Order: sequence, then C-alpha cells, then structure tokens
Amino acid sequence: MCTMSFQTLNQYKEVDAEHLQTLLNDKILKGRTFQTGGFSLDDCKGIIALMDQSFTGRLNPGEFVRLWERVVALQAMFYKQDVTRIGYLSMIELHDAVQANGIKINDDLLNLMVLRYGDSSGRIGLESYVVLMLRLERMAKIFQKQSDGKGLYLQADEWMLLTMYS
Repeated sequence: MCTMSFQTLNQYKEVDAEHLQTLLNDKILKGRTFQTGGFSLDDCKGIIALMDQSFTGRLNPGEFVRLWERVVALQAMFYKQDVTRIGYLSMIELHDAVQANGIKINDDLLNLMVLRYGDSSGRIGLESYVVLMLRLERMAKIFQKQSDGKGLYLQADEWMLLTMYS
C-alpha cells in the first residue's frame, strides 16, 4: 500500500493530469506498469475532472489530499477483493468490491462497467478499478444531491456539465 504523509501531500500546490499520472504510477503502482500500461494520461484527466471542484483543470491541495486518501482506500479494497491474487478483479470480485464500498448495483450496470472498464477477458485492473469507482461514487453523490429520491431533473447546461466534465 502507498502512504504519503499529510505534509508530503500538502506540498503540492496544484496537481495537473501529467503530474497526477507520474504520482499514481510511481507511488501507487510503484512503477509496475508493464502488465496494464499504468494510469494513462486520459485516466488522469478524467480523475482530475471528477475531483476538480473549482473547474481549473488542476487539483488544489485539499482536492489532491481527498483524492489521494480515496485512491489509497480503493487500492486496499482492490487487493482485499482480488482473492485470486492475479492483479485483476473478475466480475464477481468487482461486484463484491463495489458492494463493499456501499454502492448497490444491478447486473445490467455491472455488465456495462465490465464492458467499459475491463480488458478483453472482462477483468478489471487496479487502474481501471480506481477510475471506475471514483466515477461511480461521484455520479451516485450527484444523484443523491440533486434527486428528490425518485428521480432527477437537470437543465440542459447542468446535464452537459455533468457529462462532459466528469
């Protein structure tokens, strides 16, 4: 597992996608990117978009600390659920990992997540799991915040903002 002290985390004034990519691949994956290619620049741009509350394209120190703590927790959950110890989650292991994070999903959503984030064999690597979970958690939080409990009403510009920058 990766741990960085709060002081170390707070040293980063702003973190852009390229810097985040380096940090994630060096500190979370510890350079072991040969099997999956590591966190891509596109992954990191997507992560920044999910966590960037000020819409600057960069994470401020508070946003970065929150992201880092969440990534470390997701990494721990990934390894806990990877019962086969092959570095990937099967569909069943993914379902259990999502449920363990307090999110209930149906089989249709699970299948779509595996299609979107899995490899050609339907396995989910750590990088994809982190991106998937950050996005799923953010979308669930937005729904809870904007919903009346049954549904969600958005103006066109709100919908576009959610779908294009998140």
